[in-house]
Amino acid sequence: MFGYLKKIEYDTKLIEALFKAKAGFVGSNLLAPLFLFFLLKDFVPLRILAVWMLLQMIVFLLRYSVSSRGLQALQSNKEEANRYLKQYLLLIFLNAFLLGISSLFVVFYLDITYSLFLLLIILTVLIASLITLSSVFHAVFIFITTTLVVFIGGLFFAHLSHIYLLMIIALVIYLVMLVVLSFRMHKTSVQNLQDIDNFKNLIDSALEAIVVSDENKNIVQTNSVAISMFGFKNLEDALGVNLSRFLPNDTEALKIQQALSQSVTTPYEVNLLKIDGTPFPVLAGGRDIEREKKKYRLTTLIDLTELKEKELQVLQQSRLAQLGEMVSMIAHQWKQPLSAIAATTASMEMKFQLKTFDTTTKSGREAQEMYLRKELKYINNLIKTLSLTINDFRNFYKPSKKKEYRSLDTIVKKALDIIGPSLSNNKIVVEYTAHDVDLVEMYENEIVQVVLSVFQNSLENFKEQTIEKPCICITIEANRVSICDNGGGIDEGIVQQIFDPYFSTKEKKNGTGLGLYMAKKIVEQHHNGTLNMHNKNGGACFELSL
Repeated sequence: MFGYLKKIEYDTKLIEALFKAKAGFVGSNLLAPLFLFFLLKDFVPLRILAVWMLLQMIVFLLRYSVSSRGLQALQSNKEEANRYLKQYLLLIFLNAFLLGISSLFVVFYLDITYSLFLLLIILTVLIASLITLSSVFHAVFIFITTTLVVFIGGLFFAHLSHIYLLMIIALVIYLVMLVVLSFRMHKTSVQNLQDIDNFKNLIDSALEAIVVSDENKNIVQTNSVAISMFGFKNLEDALGVNLSRFLPNDTEALKIQQALSQSVTTPYEVNLLKIDGTPFPVLAGGRDIEREKKKYRLTTLIDLTELKEKELQVLQQSRLAQLGEMVSMIAHQWKQPLSAIAATTASMEMKFQLKTFDTTTKSGREAQEMYLRKELKYINNLIKTLSLTINDFRNFYKPSKKKEYRSLDTIVKKALDIIGPSLSNNKIVVEYTAHDVDLVEMYENEIVQVVLSVFQNSLENFKEQTIEKPCICITIEANRVSICDNGGGIDEGIVQQIFDPYFSTKEKKNGTGLGLYMAKKIVEQHHNGTLNMHNKNGGACFELSL
């Protein structure tokens, strides 16, 4: 402990705590001396008491000035701050010496009763000093030892009666106890500071934003990531701000309230406000913690702004890819009707050029009219087919605004209406089985898109492979649908990657790698379902469950 006093080296935060402890020197330099002044003014010569009080006031003003300049120096120059610390310790010594001098007034001018009363006042001041000065051990050591040593010295000037001897012995024991206690309190302050620094370093090293709030939801600690995320200039601006400041509306407030009611909260998505009012999405989670018998809430936040922007880009690219697939499927479905219309009009033109019908006779004109009616009806039916194809695609790509109850049987048939002709043109057989089908709440067109993506994956695979009898087997049961093909399956080395964004085995043929990624996203995030794939019986098997 005494080796600790050989050099004056303290953390800036401990020095700052000493300089900020204004209440300590107000009590020891102002309140206690004023109380003693009024207590002793009727017994001690006023001139002596006035000089003593004046010196106390001068020391008070000097301590105030040095502490203020010391606080400013801490912000820029640590060496200069240490110089102010040494000046401050000297003033503490003068303060303690003057306080101890008051014992001489009692010895020379008052009796033992006043000595005991003065002792009580000084002991009260010493106890208070443990709280205000213990951050810097030199300060509390100087104040305690100087005050008590001068007081003990004053008692020696008395007649050394038994009562004074007992007081001296008691003060010596008390001095030792106070010094030991003050050292332990100082070490506790140092340990607390280290714990705080370790905790701050720990949360500052985290990649996500961390906010610690008290029971009133006020911020008591945060890390640099959170300061940057919310747009604060520094930590001081963030401390004390209530969490409600970041909530844009009652809906988000309800989410936060529900999360805070749980001791441990699983991650949830919520929209928050920056300090300037800019909204942004985050993934939040949290847990209750306890420090120094107080409850706090530790909340972790991940800014989803960049992720959402990338997700939007992926969605836009997916829509473009779907548009390309749609045009391709429309082309497949229009190819045969357009060819038939072209062939029919060519046949009609040829018949007119060859004058197949004798329009000079009634029977010839009737034959020509029957022929025209027949061919025009055929052409009209083909045009209706083209129109229905367009309507099917237009309805599919129109976004669903709300969930509705539909069966997977209906969904698969809708998808087959769209892609069926393409499957037929490639001579792909579809085997279909459905039983005990349930109604499931869903965004209809989104699930149609999922099923189409699976069909499209099989179709593209069949185009690349040479399969003698290509077949897609569809099985629907309850809220599950299984779509399996016999196209050779997917390499086991890449099975885990097929749902990743931009991953495609058809890069040379303009594969985007977004179809299955978006399909899985739609099923899992929009419908809380599952979409998985595994190889089975020489082919790829996709299983969708809602």
